[in-house]
Amino acid sequence: YPLVVGVLHGVRATAENVVEAGLVARLAQSLRDRLRNAHGELFDESAEGDKQFWEHGLFVVSPHHAQINAIRSALRSKREWLSDPVVDTVDKMQGQECDTVIVSYGVSDVEYAMSEKDFIYSLNRLNVAITRAKAKTIVFLPKPLIEPPIQVYEDEFTSAGVAFMQGLSHFADRKGDTRSFGLDAGTSMSISRVACV
Repeated sequence: YPLVVGVLHGVRATAENVVEAGLVARLAQSLRDRLRNAHGELFDESAEGDKQFWEHGLFVVSPHHAQINAIRSALRSKREWLSDPVVDTVDKMQGQECDTVIVSYGVSDVEYAMSEKDFIYSLNRLNVAITRAKAKTIVFLPKPLIEPPIQVYEDEFTSAGVAFMQGLSHFADRKGDTRSFGLDAGTSMSISRVACV
């Protein structure tokens, strides 16, 4: 499944979304246990293995430093990484590629999203974020980001970003295998896995 889109429902967070950060960390841990290197072998259980995993196997992209810090904290709670996990902004990842990329938007508070709309809905940043993966892109989108208030559409730049997010979500729903899961504290997530992009 080269494209996976997870839409989170019922999460209320500004720049830091601990529910989503926890999901990213669980996914990263699972990938660390299963992902194979260019030679078809599991990455070594060593500092060099962790380094190679984060250089070639996976990196995580998020628009806000608060979400980046939440993800790093969640990653530390899952395992002792012998090489620092690569979790950074889209701007820092531009021009780089990796086998798997996780994109964590985090922001689910509508008012906060509106105050950061030029950044969050930047079409260029969205495009860069989802095109860094060689094999698999996993995108987490809180539902409020793809169902913003009508004021968002007053700005053409922001409107194009919203349309892109909505299009990505709708594409995954239409073309993928979609399942829903209950999460902590009344939150849930629908995941669409697309077999062929």
